[in-house]
Amino acid sequence: MLPASGMIGEMGTAGLTLGTAAYDDPASVRFIDAVQAFYRERYGGTDRTPVDPAEFAPPRGIFLLGTVPGVGPVCCGGWRRLTAEAIPPADRGVLRPLDAEIKRMWVDPAHRRRGFAVALLDELERTATPRGAGGPCWRPGPASPRPRRSTGARATGRSPTSACTATSRTAPASPGSWAPTPRRARGPSAASVSDVPIYALGEAEPDIHPDAYVHPDAVVIGSVTLGAEASVWPTAVLRGDDGYIVVGDRTSIQDGSIVHTTRRQPTLIGNDCTVGHNVHIEAATIADHVLISSGSVVLNGARVDEGAIVAAGAVVSPRFHVPARRMARGVPATIREGHEVPEGAFDHAVTSYRERARRFRAELRRIA
Repeated sequence: MLPASGMIGEMGTAGLTLGTAAYDDPASVRFIDAVQAFYRERYGGTDRTPVDPAEFAPPRGIFLLGTVPGVGPVCCGGWRRLTAEAIPPADRGVLRPLDAEIKRMWVDPAHRRRGFAVALLDELERTATPRGAGGPCWRPGPASPRPRRSTGARATGRSPTSACTATSRTAPASPGSWAPTPRRARGPSAASVSDVPIYALGEAEPDIHPDAYVHPDAVVIGSVTLGAEASVWPTAVLRGDDGYIVVGDRTSIQDGSIVHTTRRQPTLIGNDCTVGHNVHIEAATIADHVLISSGSVVLNGARVDEGAIVAAGAVVSPRFHVPARRMARGVPATIREGHEVPEGAFDHAVTSYRERARRFRAELRRIA
């Protein structure tokens, strides 16, 4: 077993060490079987969500075993990164691509109420973050109509004792992995200056990383996820009403741009992208390191691959594909033949907006 974070600390009468293990390792299987046996006893059936052991191996996920000296394994749990295809349409207001779905979290009954589940959940959250996974979530079985998003054991102050029991002794309504209270948006106060217009729409709430920046004159509504050091600038609108929007780490959505989505197709924008002024993106997929230049339009089902450019004023038609490191230009957009975008061509723009966001967060003040 490889160490994930070494000794977590003294928990009760013995120290707990958390380390990675294969999902189908015999020690893991013993605990997974215990989880399923609990579900059969408690709910009359097992968790039948399809699981591929490879989903719990880096970089797609991780599976952890907790051991105590002289005792051996006492707890387990893992996360896997959700894909857009794996999320049912009814759950898209809560679950989002790259969310870290917590599965098979379990503490041996003989070792509960010693803080092991808190340490395990904290470590699952810690390992998800550097691998680009989104917020922790729990997806229940058919008896419960809605998934839940986790605020994390440390943030809530809860001390979960098993896969399905928290300090309050309330349990999920159906088989699934443990999660605490449904997560609320991190909120504008953590992301930018006060009074930013960020709106929930029914149960759909924006999920804004604490290191993201949203200008007070931008608007963020509904099922919108903003990654670390993402930035949204004056008069930009991100409206996640019919579906969901994901904006990756260090990506800027600049002044006057509109990002929307549809019931059938989310809008996914990758890491280290620059979305220029007055851009319209509608239900499209944008990969990492892409430049969407000012005044351009990217329409339903279009795909722009890594390192590509959409030139200023271009209109990318529905379902059009811009290959990696190529340029789309014109109305309707076509691929510029014989031109390959140099690797790292937009790094300066990404860096500029990261620095700009830090300055605005520190220095912006309203004077009238």
